[in-house]
Amino acid sequence: MRDVEFQLKGYPNPRQRAFFESRARHTAYGGARGGGKSWAMRRKLVLLALRYEGLQLLLLRRTLSELNENHVRLLQTELSGFVDYNQTQRVFTFPNGSRIKLGYCDNEQDVYRYQGQEYDVIGLEEATQFTESQMQFISTCNRSVRTDFTPRMYYTCNPGGVGHAWVKRLFIDRRYRASERAEDYVFIPARAETISISHSTRASMKAQATVF
Repeated sequence: MRDVEFQLKGYPNPRQRAFFESRARHTAYGGARGGGKSWAMRRKLVLLALRYEGLQLLLLRRTLSELNENHVRLLQTELSGFVDYNQTQRVFTFPNGSRIKLGYCDNEQDVYRYQGQEYDVIGLEEATQFTESQMQFISTCNRSVRTDFTPRMYYTCNPGGVGHAWVKRLFIDRRYRASERAEDYVFIPARAETISISHSTRASMKAQATVF
């Protein structure tokens, strides 16, 4: 595969970098509004898609309008000319075969549209807006037969919302049930820090960066 380069604008603050570096089974980045959480989620998934050929990723918001405003439009702008976008399926396909699919779960039953699907990486944006049953069902899609990558889920969150209790239980109180392991859960507290736009992250299909 030929080496194709393009510029990803922005540079992570220390907490965003910690989010990028985490390889835990479940990683949450949450807390203060204005901490650049949506940017961090988009960038994390793009970097993973660049690093691993054929990786399957799913990014979810609770509503379609939130998905379009916070991710679809911005990813189209950022990846234009480098990544193919299928508007009907809301799928970004990278030259190395990796795919980022964007979806939403406006109603409780919308999770069933993902039944039987398999994703190496799933991102729940504003996780506290998802019910616990939605999270549990979506997590069954987070599986892989790859030998070079273990399935992971990433979450961003603010306090409040219908999912506040389960997010707090897992990532703040760290109270686990029989099927849950403490070592699988990492929480990174957000702070209202500014994303530097005076630097760019150079990305390529070789993905030389190490924060994956």
